[in-house]
Amino acid sequence: YEFEESVEKLAGHRILALNRGEKEKILTVKVEAPEEDILRYLEKKTIVNDNPYTTSVLKEVVEDSYKRLIEPAIEIRNELTEKAEDGAIEVFGKNLHQLLMQPPIAGKVVLGWDPAFRTGCKLAVVDPTGKVIGTTVIYPTAPTTPQKIKASKDLLKKIIPKYHISLISLGNGTASRESEQFIVELLKEIPEQVQYVIVNEAGASVYSASKLASEEFPKFDVGQRSAASIARRLQDPLAELVKIDPKSIGVGQYQHDMNQKKLGEKLGGVVEDCVNKVGVDLNTASAPLLSYISGISSAISKNIVAYREEHGKFTSRRELLKVPKLGPKAFEQCAGFMRIRDGENPLDGTGVHPESYEAAKGLLQKQGYSPEDVAAHNLAGLSLTIKDYKATAEELGIGEITLRDIVKELEKPARDPRDEMPKPILRTDVLEMKDLKEGMILKGTVRNVIDFGVFVDIGVHQDGLVHISQITEDDTVLIIGAGPTGICTLLSVMLKKPRRIIVCEKDKNRLQFIRQHYPEILLVSPEKCEAFVRANSDHGGADVVLEVAGAEATFRLAWECARPNGLVTVVALYDQAQILPLPDMYGKNLIFKTGGVDGCDCEETLRLIAEGKLNTEPLITHTYSLERIEEAYELFEGKRDGVIKVAVEC
Repeated sequence: YEFEESVEKLAGHRILALNRGEKEKILTVKVEAPEEDILRYLEKKTIVNDNPYTTSVLKEVVEDSYKRLIEPAIEIRNELTEKAEDGAIEVFGKNLHQLLMQPPIAGKVVLGWDPAFRTGCKLAVVDPTGKVIGTTVIYPTAPTTPQKIKASKDLLKKIIPKYHISLISLGNGTASRESEQFIVELLKEIPEQVQYVIVNEAGASVYSASKLASEEFPKFDVGQRSAASIARRLQDPLAELVKIDPKSIGVGQYQHDMNQKKLGEKLGGVVEDCVNKVGVDLNTASAPLLSYISGISSAISKNIVAYREEHGKFTSRRELLKVPKLGPKAFEQCAGFMRIRDGENPLDGTGVHPESYEAAKGLLQKQGYSPEDVAAHNLAGLSLTIKDYKATAEELGIGEITLRDIVKELEKPARDPRDEMPKPILRTDVLEMKDLKEGMILKGTVRNVIDFGVFVDIGVHQDGLVHISQITEDDTVLIIGAGPTGICTLLSVMLKKPRRIIVCEKDKNRLQFIRQHYPEILLVSPEKCEAFVRANSDHGGADVVLEVAGAEATFRLAWECARPNGLVTVVALYDQAQILPLPDMYGKNLIFKTGGVDGCDCEETLRLIAEGKLNTEPLITHTYSLERIEEAYELFEGKRDGVIKVAVEC
């Protein structure tokens, strides 16, 4: 396990990996400081004049103070760990947000399938409202027999038409792939149109053994509860996942190695944000879901459910004020996030706060509508009827921003932001690794996001890693060399619209050319390049480096400036072989592309120029007639007169 890397380049996920290895007593980790440089610096600051009697003593004093007092007080490891933890917590929060905001699949009877080997696969049939209407256990996976497999198929062939099951929600745990093979075989043998989805079952076992699950399903065993939870995760992921401690959902990296308090606070905030964005149905929401609504504590959420069970459905938001311990202040905070379908007031089914009801009614009346149009979804063109928002807002006695919010909500009452997210991928067949061919385009479900890429389930036995290696809108791109090829490379990169582009060049004329024509591009000289790139990137280096200069020094500069797990594309041509000094590169984990410049994309390039997407006019600095083509070549080859490209008139 020989590994070393500069502290300032060390990626967060590697810091956490080193910490875990050290904790498990597999690795020995130490920080090597440049002691000689530090002592030289301290001596320079301390020893002002050269004195033969005091200089040697002062050097000893400096060395002793550094080794005994200063060095032990430097907390580099703690700072690195804290920074790495913050980054990992941020990734965990983003992943959790994506998981919670998955679109629900409504209106379907779902068969929840908790796969297993020895103990059998637990099944639960859940109706469109989330009510469990049947459970059973089958044994289609090893250790099994042909008789048990046939019995499993026969049972499913009976219950699928009996309950009108149209979707199977399969957990991705142990025996998932074996269960998937069985399901695919079954679907080919039945006339009913049934699809399946592989669902992340992380935390299902934690929930099924919890007090909440035993209260919800007192007559079910742990396996039946887990199967019911897997089915409901497909019907409404948010409503089901809030029942589980966010830390148990497992969508991060090194979650057990970080500050649990900070992680808990971050994830709790993410859940609260998601619940409040979506809102809740006051008459169906569980106590755990209600507890994440602004202003609602765990005790009040239980009181709401108890009141609902005792008095029946809520018919008005105002009725919340009758719930014990829910006072005017809590009502003011929570009312806008509570939805009541088919209530006394159609506005109770929208995100409009009760404080704005009078303004909303006034707006509807002014524009020729009624509250009944809200329930009937007849207000799709409401915004088009308002000619002057400022004047209308003043007339209604509200702010312009509030008016726009009301209009947006009335046009799409109780809109669910999750509807805009990609829908789960429904399958009827399974792929194997041998079915995959280079160039195939497949849809998949993102299972986890980490610092260096994403793991995607495309329906084969193993999740695939999609590496962060192509230019995206979040990238920092470094182009080394701003000659004619370098500037053409720059124009091509600009089409991808990365977050920032840095050009490294030593020629003042070329730098001035870019500054004049592309002022948004960051410029740097080679000697300052590495530090400048680190200071102007988000991941400790450039995400993508394009080496266009073609020198030994620029080749080395290219991989030095790339972030860990980055991409280095060699566009330049070299006169001689280049060396990869692997001892200096450990931990970089780079991808090199060495295609150079070819003619494969000429047609595409010409099309982009014709469409005006590639503007090459600034590159043509000189024009010659065909008779003077030799002069043109001499000018270009000699790099004289600030030449970039020469156009030849025929």
